[in-house]
Amino acid sequence: MTMRIVILQLLLGIVLVSGCAQWSTPPATELTRLPLPKLAPDSVVLDITFIRIPEERVDFEARFWPEADESALDPDLRRRLVANGFRSGILGSPPPVALQELLDELPMADLDDGSTRIQAGTEIAVRSHRLRSRSGHLSKVAVHSSPVPKLVALLYDEGGRVRGESLDQAQCFFCVTSHPQGDGRVQVELVPTIEYGQPRSRFKGQQGAWTIDNVSRPSRVYDDLKIDTILAPGQCVAIGCNDTQRGLGKQFFAADAEQQEPRLLLIVRLQQTQRDDRFLQEDVLEPITTAD
Repeated sequence: MTMRIVILQLLLGIVLVSGCAQWSTPPATELTRLPLPKLAPDSVVLDITFIRIPEERVDFEARFWPEADESALDPDLRRRLVANGFRSGILGSPPPVALQELLDELPMADLDDGSTRIQAGTEIAVRSHRLRSRSGHLSKVAVHSSPVPKLVALLYDEGGRVRGESLDQAQCFFCVTSHPQGDGRVQVELVPTIEYGQPRSRFKGQQGAWTIDNVSRPSRVYDDLKIDTILAPGQCVAIGCNDTQRGLGKQFFAADAEQQEPRLLLIVRLQQTQRDDRFLQEDVLEPITTAD
């Protein structure tokens, strides 16, 4: 089975038919030796995928976004996202045709660490990993693998007024938080965040002793642009930059010739949740007793 099919299955849960080799099922004796993964009752599993869009695909967004449900987001949030260069919507099954066509061209190779790398002669690449978290637990997803020397963060309000600042050694993230709804669906929150500067040392007291924590960096958290949506298993939320390519959306997703980065598309898919209250017994029936 080719890598592009594996990516599609991971990303959108769609089984494609191809002429490649069939999956081989290990013998039952091998399966019994594999340890079963244990997830907490409030665990959520998300598939996080970044897709690099080649420069020559100038019509990708024009074909992709009409097949995404942008109306699922709050109208006020959509206006704030547009004002700041973002675009977001919900994907169902099947995925948008433009996305299927793009992934069909992936000549990817597996690496020993489980990631993928691009083969020579193409500009398309996928960076994907599985995020496991507990209800309400905040996780960080890096948009780019390393900080940029200087980033100009511009924030627009709905009136068109702009404020901005220059940040050194800046790196774009999404802070991701999940909340199972008890019916198989999950509330997923994604907050654009920029970390910058050098790590700050801070003292932490533990068991009567002080330790120094050097991992914290200053950050700008844009709560007004928090993408808050409800996903059913197999559904995805897509995030990218809009046609204006300005403000934070540009810094997060637009092409950067100086850094040799193509434009990006982020897709977050709900893969699994452990909590589904529909299968819990709500009422315990008392046995009927009769008088002797």
